[in-house]
Amino acid sequence: MKKIYLDAGHGGADAGAVGANGLYEKNLVLKIQQYLISYLNSMYSDFTIKTSRTTDVFLSLSQRASQANSWGADAFMSIHVNAGGGTGYEDYVYRSASNASKTFQSIVHGQVQPTLLSYNHPNRGRKSANYAVLRLTNMPAVLTEIAFIDRSADAALLQNEAFLKSMGESYAKGIAVYLNLPRRAVPNPSPPPTSTPTPNPSPSEPGTKTYTIKQGDTLYSIAQKYGITVQALQEANKGLSDPLTLQVGKTIVIPSGTSPTPTPTPTPTPPSEQYPLPNGILKQGDSGEAVKQLQRALNAVNFKVGSVDGIYGVQTKDAVRRFQLVYLPYDVDGIYGPQTKSKLAAVLKAKS
Repeated sequence: MKKIYLDAGHGGADAGAVGANGLYEKNLVLKIQQYLISYLNSMYSDFTIKTSRTTDVFLSLSQRASQANSWGADAFMSIHVNAGGGTGYEDYVYRSASNASKTFQSIVHGQVQPTLLSYNHPNRGRKSANYAVLRLTNMPAVLTEIAFIDRSADAALLQNEAFLKSMGESYAKGIAVYLNLPRRAVPNPSPPPTSTPTPNPSPSEPGTKTYTIKQGDTLYSIAQKYGITVQALQEANKGLSDPLTLQVGKTIVIPSGTSPTPTPTPTPTPPSEQYPLPNGILKQGDSGEAVKQLQRALNAVNFKVGSVDGIYGVQTKDAVRRFQLVYLPYDVDGIYGPQTKSKLAAVLKAKS
């Protein structure tokens, strides 16, 4: 049973960094921490969590480290929001960190990368510093700084719940990969392909219908199911948006006069068959169809390369490095070879 210690920075009289529109670091980090915990609990097993705080209280830096040490935590993460006029995400280990801490940092950083790219949020890189919670803890430890609260573009992201959720889940994935946590046996990522969702109440009943959101639903997929437009769905549910995915279990209104489209959803081609992988070694400067195959596969597992142009340039090399940081942390060179191919094939198969 792995032990995970989470430290939501600041708290109580210590608000941490403060921005406009009532943004306080101490509140934001609690939200991120809760998204992190929820994702770990829903997707992984064989771990236990302790936190420095789940409410608006204050603990000294030495208290936070002492609690983690006395408990015997296997990994420590301190969650923060930055300030000072910069922009973007960065993470830290202690200046003379152990190799284990550096590996932990690399894996977390690699898991965060896809979210940064999807929100066009700058990556300030992996860094080291003499922060007390990193210096005083005995286990592998990393401190994250999600964004700058005093910069308008970053502050807008900090007010976006979907961004906070995605970052919290990215932190969770990093912890899970580092600790090699087993995934839950039945994550139930989507409804069985043979089932046909039935709205509640039934389509034959007069008046407004409702629909309970399931894992993987989007505004587009629900609108398509009922033969309506996304705009009509949003008008019937004021304030409903869909930056990433909808909240599972939430009930939404379906405009009257609609019924589910009975056409069965075709069985998708598994990613492992849809994205054949090239043989041999590919590196920066190469080009051709083999590079396109690699780019398509990397995009399919959310290590984005940008356009699929068949050129092994800086973006493709960076995507390969990010993939290696997560799945091959001891062989990170940005070169596509047999080990990278084998691991990429396994990841594609897991998505099937």
